[in-house]
Amino acid sequence: TTVAGGVTTNRSPEEQVKFDLLCAIIKCSFLPKLTGARREHCTAGHKNETPLVKQLVADSESTDVDTCFKVEAVCQPGLVGKAEKLYAKDSIDFLAFATPPAVEGEQEPTASLVGIEVKTRATPGTAQDELDRATAPSGDRQAYEVVDAGDVNFTRRFRDQHEAVQVLHHAYCYDLEHVLLLAGDRGANIIS
Repeated sequence: TTVAGGVTTNRSPEEQVKFDLLCAIIKCSFLPKLTGARREHCTAGHKNETPLVKQLVADSESTDVDTCFKVEAVCQPGLVGKAEKLYAKDSIDFLAFATPPAVEGEQEPTASLVGIEVKTRATPGTAQDELDRATAPSGDRQAYEVVDAGDVNFTRRFRDQHEAVQVLHHAYCYDLEHVLLLAGDRGANIIS
């Protein structure tokens, strides 16, 4: 018998650990109300989503920019739940029908569903930090690059662990092989 929140239950210690973990996950899924500068930055981010995705589409059609994906169509899906795991809910910014990059020695890729998560780096400092993350050790800027979730550089490409988990969550809920993290500055210019 375990006491949880003043309620007596008949959970084993292992069941209680699982229950406590699930409760912690659920608590983390609710965002606190934003105020002040944080609210202003969030509003700027939402306003930048569509212009940044339009720039991605334009870049993908250009022969001068290697976006790694050829984007053919884009939509905003709203809130969804994973069919076989109804507790897994997600609200991705955009879904695109896009062709991933070719891998040497493998069959030519075909177009598939690709997730797009858009982030605005609203201050000069966060924009510079993003530019630093998009710069390779050689000094070359890599606005668009493909990083595998198992790659040692995976976490380097994210501002923090929450963004990395968010992208992985999108991939899980939509069964996506690819999710693009599209980061721009307050002026809706793509950084990475």
